[in-house]
Order: sequence, then structure tokens, then C-alpha cells
Amino acid sequence: MKIRGQSGKKIAEVILGTVALAGVLSVALLAPNAIQMFKFLDYKSKSRKKFYIKSRISKFIEEGLLEVRKVNGKKYFVITKRGSLLLQRLRRQKLSGKKWDQRWRIVIFDIDERRRRHRDLLRKELKEYGFRKLQRSVWVTPYPCEDFITLLKFDLGLGAKVLYIESDKVEYYKKFKKEFGL
Repeated sequence: MKIRGQSGKKIAEVILGTVALAGVLSVALLAPNAIQMFKFLDYKSKSRKKFYIKSRISKFIEEGLLEVRKVNGKKYFVITKRGSLLLQRLRRQKLSGKKWDQRWRIVIFDIDERRRRHRDLLRKELKEYGFRKLQRSVWVTPYPCEDFITLLKFDLGLGAKVLYIESDKVEYYKKFKKEFGL
């Protein structure tokens, strides 16, 4: 499937990434408070955004990127293998060819052992997005990603347990410059 335009790629990444991160996603994604995650859409009204998101999800189901499962009478979306492959391709495209702005993006987190699954999911997503581990709970990338981190925090319900920092300097920066090909 070809995704056209920056907003099309961005919404595909957000929807597929959200479903992939959660494993399954309730139709509750379409609830009014979840619409704020799609603030980059140019539509002025929430109802237009909601309509657009629903139509994109329908298209993703039609294209075999998502599938619908019913459990106890509730609908859930599940990402397919094809959807996962597209998501990986979108993420790689997003990072490749970007010019570095001399700033580092650092994500730090302190997540209790009771929420180990969420912590592991967060690490997995950071790694797949292209972050490199500085320390066990400290990850770094040279690329802007505030929207991505906001989405992760929202999806996992982590709030203040995850901090996003932008900095001009990172210790051992030469190692990371080499790893990122900067």
C-alpha cells in the first residue's frame, strides 16, 4: 500500500503504531479525548478529524493492514503482519535523510516493577523508532520525536513517569554520532 502525503504517512504511523503498541486496540481510540493525539490534522472540527480517522481505519482494514476481532461483544483492532511491515517502513523513511539540528532528544523513565510489561513495551518502541540506549532507562536520538513520545505516554498511561528532554550536549556524544551516522 502506498501512503501519500506527509499527513497521510503521519496518521498511518500513529494509527498502526498505536495498535501495534497496545497489541490490540479497542474502538475507544475513536473517543473524543483520543482525538487530541491527532492534533497535526488540519481539520478545524473534532467531528471532521474523527470522520477522517474512522475512514483511514476502514481503509487499513480493507488493505489488510488491520483486522477487526470481536471479544465479548466489543470490537478490537489488531495489526496484521502486513501492517507491521508498513509501520517499520514508515518509521525508517521518517528517520532517513533528516538533517541533524545539533540537538539530542533524551527519554528517561522510572517505571515501577508492577508495570514491567509497559516498561518493556516502551523500550521496544524506543528501539524500533531508532533510539539508542544510553543507560537502562535513558534513551537518546538526534531526531525530533516529541509527538511520538507523547503518543507512547498516552497509550501506556505513563504520564510523568516518562520525561522527554532536548539538549545541546550528551556525554559520549561521539559514540552516538557514529551510531547515527552524523
